Amino acid sequence: MKNFNDLRNVEAERYVVCFALKSEENASYVTGKIEEEDFVDKGWEIAYKTIYRYFKKYETVSRQVVEDVLSKRIEKSEDYINQIEDNIHFVDNKSYEIYSSELKSLTQLRNVYNNAQKIQAKCLDEKIEYATILSDVQGFGKNLFSENENTARKPSEILSEDEEFELLLTNVDKFDKVLYPRGGRNLGGTNLIFSRPGHGKTYYVFMMSSLFQAQGYRGVHFSLEDTPMEMAKRASNQIYTKNDTSLIDNLLIDTEKRWLHDIVQSIRYYKYHYDISFVNVDHLGRVKVKGIPLDNKNASQIEVSNTLTDLCNDLNILGQFPVQPNKADKRKRGWDNLLTEDDLKGATEIFEDAFVVTTLFRPNQYRELRVEDGLNVKLWNYGAKHTDNQNTVAHYDSVFATKIKDRRSRLENNFVHFVQDGDYRIVLKSDLSNEYHKAKTMDVNDKELPF
Repeated sequence: MKNFNDLRNVEAERYVVCFALKSEENASYVTGKIEEEDFVDKGWEIAYKTIYRYFKKYETVSRQVVEDVLSKRIEKSEDYINQIEDNIHFVDNKSYEIYSSELKSLTQLRNVYNNAQKIQAKCLDEKIEYATILSDVQGFGKNLFSENENTARKPSEILSEDEEFELLLTNVDKFDKVLYPRGGRNLGGTNLIFSRPGHGKTYYVFMMSSLFQAQGYRGVHFSLEDTPMEMAKRASNQIYTKNDTSLIDNLLIDTEKRWLHDIVQSIRYYKYHYDISFVNVDHLGRVKVKGIPLDNKNASQIEVSNTLTDLCNDLNILGQFPVQPNKADKRKRGWDNLLTEDDLKGATEIFEDAFVVTTLFRPNQYRELRVEDGLNVKLWNYGAKHTDNQNTVAHYDSVFATKIKDRRSRLENNFVHFVQDGDYRIVLKSDLSNEYHKAKTMDVNDKELPF
């Protein structure tokens, strides 16, 4: 049996304090999980109490305040202050998760130890009746685990919840009923936006975001490829937010983050301060991960996908994550280039992580699919002898979306038709602006796609 003095980890206590002190985002996360009783070392306990109370009152952290309190209350305070200086710049989210979990486990073990000691003392006391001891043992067993372990619920309780707490609404049937009836817009889930360069990943993510913004949801878009001005123009030119600044500003834009741990901390911060319902990271292949070489793309994307998937589930937000496939197979022609799961070979863990995988296809990227008139592209059935009056061509700037994975509903092979409308957006074909439509299209008719 371990000695009581073994049920501590001073290194973990120091790490958690340094992690919380590094930023407001970290403090908001730590103070929601770690308690004062998780500390045994007096100095680190005082430091954490100060962080906790200061943050709860002012919603910020102050290293100077912590050091001042340590100087007043701890005899060798300079040792703690020096340790903070030596360690605060090297903390990361992944290590914090490990250390914080260990602190919680040690707290539980100390509680077990203390209760066992009390019961043992009563067993040795001849004056205490057996029934009293037995009652204490039973009570100890009931309270052995904290309320955090009591997270299971009855199916009837879960089903009684209003669905609005589970699914983000777009108020557009093409999404709410056809493409994403269950998955793809569910809180706690992820939607992998899968396409080759130039097929419209960023356009699609901004379009979906604007549909959510128009319903009052807030989100944050991390761009690792474009400038803040370019992103702001895209956000401001979506037709579904109707030039309403209050709706446009429901989307925050962050172009500064490059490292996974910074993105994770920022998402937690935006959830805490802005109550975001969705997050976009554009795109996964550009996110850097400490400890993984930059040229090891597969390992990096797997770590990014695993971490962000867990985070979305933990925070109960929707994640929209554009990702590029492996290099194109030059042997494929035309519509055979429509992406499948096989195009993610070497990184299948990413595919498995996602709740939904949406793939985009822009026909005009392939010369063989361009109609000679320069105004249209060929559909899958182009050249067929019997089309039953169906369209065989579509607008030159068409983009098509379909799902190749959905955990929540079976795949229906439904395609949704979009058209690039100007420089900053794609829209549903039915929402195409009249001016752009007249200038660019000579489609035979306006019927829906045959698939």
